[in-house]
Amino acid sequence: MPQDVEFVIEPGDVTDFRADVLLLKYAQNFYGADASVIATLKEFGIALVGPWPKPGDFRVIETKGALPTPIVIFVGVGPLHTLGYDGIQDFGFRAIEVVAGLRSPTNHISMTLHGSGFGLDELESAAAQLAGCRRAIQRFDLPALRRITWVEISKNRVRRVRDSLGGVFHDTNSVAVSGSTEESEIKEVGPFTTPMRFGNKPHIFVAMPFDTEFEDVFYYGIQKPAHESGFLCERVDQETFTGDILEHVKHKIDTASIVVAELTGQNANVYLEVGYAWGKGRRTVLLAKKQEKLLFDVRGQKILLYGTIKELDMILTRELTKLKEVYG
Repeated sequence: MPQDVEFVIEPGDVTDFRADVLLLKYAQNFYGADASVIATLKEFGIALVGPWPKPGDFRVIETKGALPTPIVIFVGVGPLHTLGYDGIQDFGFRAIEVVAGLRSPTNHISMTLHGSGFGLDELESAAAQLAGCRRAIQRFDLPALRRITWVEISKNRVRRVRDSLGGVFHDTNSVAVSGSTEESEIKEVGPFTTPMRFGNKPHIFVAMPFDTEFEDVFYYGIQKPAHESGFLCERVDQETFTGDILEHVKHKIDTASIVVAELTGQNANVYLEVGYAWGKGRRTVLLAKKQEKLLFDVRGQKILLYGTIKELDMILTRELTKLKEVYG
């Protein structure tokens, strides 16, 4: 086992990134970066017939120059809608375990981040994946391993994960991700001899339009105060999720402590989700930009109106703190 394995997170595309091994999940179908890698391999004429790995199994593919990284390993996990924080932690552990079993020594591993595209809290998911990797590093013999790089397409997510998980990683009970130019708080996430618990905080489900104009509203106006108030913050990306999205959204609402709904834009799906939350007796917090024309369904309800994201952060923090004090 190496004395020191450095974790790095970088913005980029895994199809352009060079490492010794690229680790990807296979959630009984291909999504996002997984699908991009498969498309690139097929374009280069690499035959990719089945079978693909069931949960716990894996498949090793030589890229033969199609990618800068010579080996891609797909690690089987359950279907995407069933993959929670424990599953992400298990993936991190199993992926490193597979590398430990390779005949050739591996110095540098790359992988992507998982969770946010199918409705999980992005920072809790990153912490779970990191904990799984660390536990495997401590468990298995990986004498050549020196670096694990998380390659993430979103520069803003890279920044948020860096801010959450800290600076340079060393093999201690505190975990950090290197690559940040500024020092930040290091989050304690050890020990790592057994699986840790993630996702056990109360969670907020966010119903909102999926449009680039709402990205900062979600990450800095909603997710930030949710985290500061002690909640996980989850939403379902309807552009990337496949399968029965309605059932998945209903499950998220059923299990949420609070549903936060952004009503700006009169999005029909958002109003549908608010109606379902009311029908299930879920506590709801309604948001809208000032001057927004609201539909009849919500007129007369308490709505938090905001002008700037900073103002939204302030009023939502106050509201969530009050709700947590009243309802626990």
